Amino acid sequence: MWFKNLLVYRLTQDVPFDAEALETALATKPARACASQEVATYGFVAPFGKGEDAPLV
Repeated sequence: MWFKNLLVYRLTQDVPFDAEALETALATKPARACASQEVATYGFVAPFGKGEDAPLV
């Protein structure tokens, strides 16, 4: 598999988030459908499962 637009980042410092804090932060901005006058919207949704009980990864 070849990548056309691959960006690789190296984290050189510890990330001060734990899984629970990250999940709480992502839950404050849920994905939603565009309104009639919006071109795009941004938000987060769990990649696996359905509903609020779905795991992040």
